[in-house]
Amino acid sequence: DWQSLGLSKKQSDVVVSFSKRGLKSNEDLKKIYVLPNELFNLIKDSAIYPIEKISTKKKPDVVENKLEKVIVELNNASNDELIKIKGIGPYFSDKIIDYRDRLGGYIYKEQLLEIWKMDAEKYLRIEPFITVNNKSIRFLKINQIEIDDLKKHPYLDWNQANSIIKMRNQKGAYQKIDEIKESVLITEECFEKIKPYLSL
Repeated sequence: DWQSLGLSKKQSDVVVSFSKRGLKSNEDLKKIYVLPNELFNLIKDSAIYPIEKISTKKKPDVVENKLEKVIVELNNASNDELIKIKGIGPYFSDKIIDYRDRLGGYIYKEQLLEIWKMDAEKYLRIEPFITVNNKSIRFLKINQIEIDDLKKHPYLDWNQANSIIKMRNQKGAYQKIDEIKESVLITEECFEKIKPYLSL
């Protein structure tokens, strides 16, 4: 059903997995990173959520778990710290750090889903044990950067990077970041993904 609305299989798997955990409102739906804004706006007024029943039964006393929960911050984590999370071995710890370096830092936890072989099931298993502090993001200064560095970013290919540099040369300099959308190669989806990494 989600694929018929335009999502890829991987995006659909993520949405279904989040749905199984329980979505109570449009706010919950909007938090799903893989759901494009255009699709969210299209379905938000038609979405139906279950009414939460209020139980009158007394809840049993919860026994506190004495085990310390491992919480790892993605943008500063080492291999050793990542491996402490159940479900992340040497392979994924290397991939997480490699992708972090290529991105310039994680903005959202859900960007882990862009890593090869990271599926929704594995992501949901490790998600409670990770946080993201995006204050240390490495920005791409579009008025200074050269094409060889710009094209290395996972969200841009060579043609897109080249169009950004060419327009800069024509303009002299960008006054606003969203001016890169003047390129026919920079779609709205591409712009929303790359925007958090850009500065003038």
